[in-house]
Amino acid sequence: MDKYQISFLKDITISVDNADGCGNFEIDNEGNLIVVQNENYKITNYNLKIKNKDFASVSYYANAWKTVNVESDIINVPINFNNPTTIIKLELKNGVVDNFDISVILKKADEEAWNIKCENIEKKKRLKNMELGLNSAETLHTVIFKPCCNDYSYTIVKWYAISEYRRPNYEHINFCYDTRVNFMSDTFIEECKLTDKFYCNNVCAYNVAAEVTQFDKNGKELISVRIGFKN
Repeated sequence: MDKYQISFLKDITISVDNADGCGNFEIDNEGNLIVVQNENYKITNYNLKIKNKDFASVSYYANAWKTVNVESDIINVPINFNNPTTIIKLELKNGVVDNFDISVILKKADEEAWNIKCENIEKKKRLKNMELGLNSAETLHTVIFKPCCNDYSYTIVKWYAISEYRRPNYEHINFCYDTRVNFMSDTFIEECKLTDKFYCNNVCAYNVAAEVTQFDKNGKELISVRIGFKN
């Protein structure tokens, strides 16, 4: 492909479209058309849109040669990452440039990066849905929560003692922790399984923390959150 054909290709190429999420494209110095998949690797079918510059015909190769409609102002060339288009052949009526073939290179999305992104989005959504809280009044401690998602079945709360609290030697209407508490290593107290309520009580003469984990009916972990820990 010469420099005139490369310039022509850059001028006519518009976009890589899909209603669920567009891809992108690059044209390198050799005139190769690099089609970049949307970050969502599950989107595999696209339309490469190019301007109609009075083409006599446009065809593409994806296991076999196929032609596309050149009657409209915008021409759509199918791009399928599961059945890759490798060559697009352009034939012009007016001879602005010589007829030429475009080598198509498909650049796939990073599946691992997309999965991690989706997991983080889902985790934030589930965490928000939980509305998790830890309240303490003297020696009574209560974890409150809600189901994190529709697949919720049950919750396991693990209680830990994290420090001693000061026995007040003065009158105060509200129990409070001393800022000079004697922190200690997290010490496991007990584990509670909850299937029909959305709170869990613990009576303990220590400052406490909890690990709250929710599961589906098959025992698959949906979310696990630590609350009240020093670190």
